[in-house]
Amino acid sequence: MENTFCRYCSDPLPFSKKEELCKACGHSSLPLTEESISISPEEVKKKLSSKENAVIVDVRWPDEVRAAHIEASIHVPLNQLEKRMAELPKDKQLVMLCHHGNRSRYATIMLLCNGFADVKNMVGGIDAWSREVDSSVPKY
Repeated sequence: MENTFCRYCSDPLPFSKKEELCKACGHSSLPLTEESISISPEEVKKKLSSKENAVIVDVRWPDEVRAAHIEASIHVPLNQLEKRMAELPKDKQLVMLCHHGNRSRYATIMLLCNGFADVKNMVGGIDAWSREVDSSVPKY
């Protein structure tokens, strides 16, 4: 069975299909799993190719975006995400992107905590995108 965690503080929670009270932060949270918040670069490519209702949000720093980016993405650096959430559509799936998937995982959880219902973390980030989907995107 996969580990589950609190969407607010990422502390472990027991597996449950109902909300659980997190002992660490006191929030009531439906436990999340890595599987439930993750999406592969190949799955993202399929969504973009089929014109599905998805938006890639790149949370890397500006110099990283200049080094390599996915054309269809919008750029909201992680340090600006909290104050710029209102710019993001709530009626589309948001796919969060960073270099390797760590910052975007944090961004995914942040958005889920703030009322966004459909947010995924692209596992492996732009590095995996370059290796698995589009080798024309530079690695750095």
